[in-house]
Amino acid sequence: MFADQLILNEREAARGRAFVVRAKEVSSGRAAIDAAAAGVSPQVIERHRKAVDTLEQKAAAALRLYEKLKAGVLDESLDRFRRDPGIMLVFARISRGLSQAELADRLGLKEQQIQRYEAERYRSISLSNYRKVANALGVEFTATIRSESFLWSRDVGAEKVPISKSDMSRTLAHAKDNNWISVPDDDDGGAALFAYIKRPERLLASPALLRTGLNPLDITNDLSLSAWRARIVDLAEDRLKSSSKNLPDFDPLEISWLVELARSSANQDGLKTVSQILQDHGIVFLVEPHVAGTRLDGAAIMLRTHPVIAMTLRHDRLDYFWFTLFHELAHVFLHSSSGLAAGFFDDLEAGLTDELEQEANEFAGSLLVPPERWRISPARISKDRDTIIDFAKQIGVHPAIVFGKIRHDRRNYKLFTKEVGAGAVRRQFL
Repeated sequence: MFADQLILNEREAARGRAFVVRAKEVSSGRAAIDAAAAGVSPQVIERHRKAVDTLEQKAAAALRLYEKLKAGVLDESLDRFRRDPGIMLVFARISRGLSQAELADRLGLKEQQIQRYEAERYRSISLSNYRKVANALGVEFTATIRSESFLWSRDVGAEKVPISKSDMSRTLAHAKDNNWISVPDDDDGGAALFAYIKRPERLLASPALLRTGLNPLDITNDLSLSAWRARIVDLAEDRLKSSSKNLPDFDPLEISWLVELARSSANQDGLKTVSQILQDHGIVFLVEPHVAGTRLDGAAIMLRTHPVIAMTLRHDRLDYFWFTLFHELAHVFLHSSSGLAAGFFDDLEAGLTDELEQEANEFAGSLLVPPERWRISPARISKDRDTIIDFAKQIGVHPAIVFGKIRHDRRNYKLFTKEVGAGAVRRQFL
């Protein structure tokens, strides 16, 4: 909610006001006590509280901007969004005091059509129909032809980084083999691949914001990442359409259920229930193998008003699966206002971390193995398998998670190689 910090109609304004009230309640001491009673770690509660404070401020700012628009004050809106022609049409309607129904009447359309246009910020409207709406609202636009054009490149400072031949051939082969695109025999496939990648770009933030998670400056496999992201958007769109009646709104203020998700790891069918649990909370869960040669474990993005978590299962281990899942959930709950629209694309083995990724690591680790329990447990320093399994039972998670934590903390990945659930994940999903 409020991923783009905009409120553009009275229904959204009502939800925004209710959200601000609830957010203030979540930030209160009583809410923290309730979360702790549900088993949420104090570290998780505090990080979530800070994220909720940010969301509350964003929602309040969006409400103020909406009230300015209704009063016909456009200066701030024009400065921030003049490069988005779709949003500018919505701003024009609001500032002229027109409801969606009144604009529809002017255009001879049904109100539902205007609602659909505005929900997607006019991104799918034809040029002729766009001009009709703009004329009805008294909006004029100008265009500038740039001196240079690049089929596909990435800005890094003042440089343009081209696509490598190896990245192109690898990505194209993967896309064809997995039926992402259809390419005639006499076609090299390049145009089809670029068209596939660009098609969902209108639904997300700029591809210049692509990141490989822990190393946001690494652009080595930009094309592969962009193609994989396009695939995820395609799958998520299909899932949203097919489950629109059964998918509830996502609530960024409620985290107690994450404890139950962590505990579901101990169940024999825990992996099979992940998708349904996330769907019950308004989150789309996907599994899509990565393009060979890329180092990608998972991703978190916001599509419309629903978070999407996608995993590659690059490492077929239970401990790795659960940590990756909770790392992406951390992005959903902590970073919805600082990158989720563009997406987090994570290589969890990368050596370089930034602040957001470090927060996600700590959030995930604290939910799976509460630090306050871990500090006083003999399992922390034990080499005895049964002692570690007993601790996992005490906190209610699969033992592979605790064994994986020990391997990570001790920086010794030769320990407990038979205890981390190797080979137990992919067969459940692929």
